[in-house]
Amino acid sequence: MKERSEKNVMLVANWRSDVGYAWWLMENFWVQISLLADRSGKQCFLIYPTLSKLPESISSSSINCIELNYNDASFKGILRLLSFIKQNNINCIYLTDRPYFSFRYILFRLLGVRSIIVHDHTPGRRDIPRYTKRKFKKIKNTLPAFTADSVIAVTNYVRDRHLYSSCIPASKIYVAPNGIIPIGKNPELRSYAFSEFNIPTGAIIIFTSGRASTYKGIDFIIECANYLINKRELNNIYFLYCGDGPDIDHFKKLSASYGLNKKFIYAGVRNDVRKIVQSCHIGIQASRGEVGYSLSIIEYMSAGLATLVPDNPSVCASITDNVSGLVYKERDVSSACEKLEKVINDDNLRYRLSANAQKIVETEYNLSNTNMALISIIKAHV
Repeated sequence: MKERSEKNVMLVANWRSDVGYAWWLMENFWVQISLLADRSGKQCFLIYPTLSKLPESISSSSINCIELNYNDASFKGILRLLSFIKQNNINCIYLTDRPYFSFRYILFRLLGVRSIIVHDHTPGRRDIPRYTKRKFKKIKNTLPAFTADSVIAVTNYVRDRHLYSSCIPASKIYVAPNGIIPIGKNPELRSYAFSEFNIPTGAIIIFTSGRASTYKGIDFIIECANYLINKRELNNIYFLYCGDGPDIDHFKKLSASYGLNKKFIYAGVRNDVRKIVQSCHIGIQASRGEVGYSLSIIEYMSAGLATLVPDNPSVCASITDNVSGLVYKERDVSSACEKLEKVINDDNLRYRLSANAQKIVETEYNLSNTNMALISIIKAHV
């Protein structure tokens, strides 16, 4: 362990340490911040509410991992947190999906914390407040003792949400657009999903992924599968879903009720998704809310899938209709299926959308660009 420095950084995890599949991007950010702290001679502490198995990226870094529940709002819980901050000379706190305004922040500042950063990945739309509420929010959000020093938005959509719905001062809002490591399309993986899931050669695979919840719209995609397979009699298509969650049993019963047992495949949580998508043809997203786009959409695009998204502005920002993908009317099965049929039956359209989407991901949604944008913001605080 390094020698004790005067000013250190505290990173806060919202979930136990072994929940890796949903947190890989945040883990990447923590490692980037720790590298910046290393260069400045500071220590980086990462607190987990429950500490067990660490992700490989974290265990191989210089981050000091501690079990400490930030969410514990009891007197003893707050006392433990404040004691940790004081004992470890925490000067900067980096939070994920936490409020911009909090009564905790004044306690942190009394102990010497000078920078509080909130990185916002929360999905969905927000209402724009009316005059009285908007005025109150603006006044409240100018109180420096109770508010974060900076908010990092993961997309321009989230930035505008903070500016107009949350009424946070524009000078405190920054953008580090979410990105991924580009996937590409390896010819050697062309038959990967076919062999893994016993799908007949020559079939068209329509891929989707995400948490198994109605909010993510998996039930809507099942309705689309029912329409195309049972009503339009498109027998050469298979739907492949990777993911798990609270509504998985409901989804399985729904697809079974339509006789889709062999046509709507549940792959579960997989660690080979990047291989699977490279052998699929079409990607579809039906979430009711994201941050302007989702990482899954970017992954579909990067793997060369012809990608379909709803016209919800919190979901479709990465797609230009009929250029880098197709946009359908939200929650409208006939609209989505019309677009799906179009891309199923037109190979040239699929190839054109695929090529355009891959170029866009490489230039606009590359993880290296995300990390550079993040570090340029964090440098002023760490």
